[in-house]
Amino acid sequence: MTGGRAFRARDAAGLAGIYAEIDRIEPVESEGEAVRPRLERYHWPLAMALAAWLLAVAAAWWREAR
Repeated sequence: MTGGRAFRARDAAGLAGIYAEIDRIEPVESEGEAVRPRLERYHWPLAMALAAWLLAVAAAWWREAR
C-alpha cells in the first residue's frame, strides 16, 4: 500500500514521542516566522454598509414625509 503510519497518544508524554517520531521521519525546514500584514481592511465595507443603511433610512423618511 502507501506505507503510511497511524499514531495514537494516550497522554502528553506519548504525544511528545509521536511528534519526535514524525520530526525524525519527515523533518520540515522552516523559513522563519510567518508575518501577516497589519493592514485592517474592514473600514471600507463597514462604511458602505453604513451609507446603505443611512440611504435606506432617509428614503423611508422621505416617503413618509411626502
